[in-house]
Amino acid sequence: MFRHLVICRLFNPGSKLRTVEYLRQYLNKDYDVEAIYKFLDNLCFRKDNMLIKSALGGAK
Repeated sequence: MFRHLVICRLFNPGSKLRTVEYLRQYLNKDYDVEAIYKFLDNLCFRKDNMLIKSALGGAK
């Protein structure tokens, strides 16, 4: 899903709903808008955890 979101944002930046429509129309990928929101929330959570670990000296 990440790769598809990046491609879509590069070629057709817009809302998440428009992203779903673009993916469906041009890449034949059928994602639910809620699935995209959950994916992005999880991605943000993981990024925040990586930044915190980095700030603490690279603790694993």
